[in-house]
Amino acid sequence: MTGLSDRARLHIRATLGLTDPELEDLLSAAGPDAVSWFSDILEKKLIPERIPAVIRRPDAELAGRTLLDLLRGEGMEGVRDYFDRLFSYIPE
Repeated sequence: MTGLSDRARLHIRATLGLTDPELEDLLSAAGPDAVSWFSDILEKKLIPERIPAVIRRPDAELAGRTLLDLLRGEGMEGVRDYFDRLFSYIPE
């Protein structure tokens, strides 16, 4: 069991545009708390209809990885660091 209610799972799946197997993979790799946080922060920061494309787009700042790859590999900490840089609007 993933620790998420059916309603929460459906909401996350819809927000991120994931299939059931993709959601299960993400929950196994990152954990329910991280996936729920990831979904919530994206809903607050991005246009909802664009979220599925944004999380699947390879990013040069991530060495060609996607946000989903980052969440799977580095969890909330890696995504939080990336978002801090992305949303700071301060050029490096």
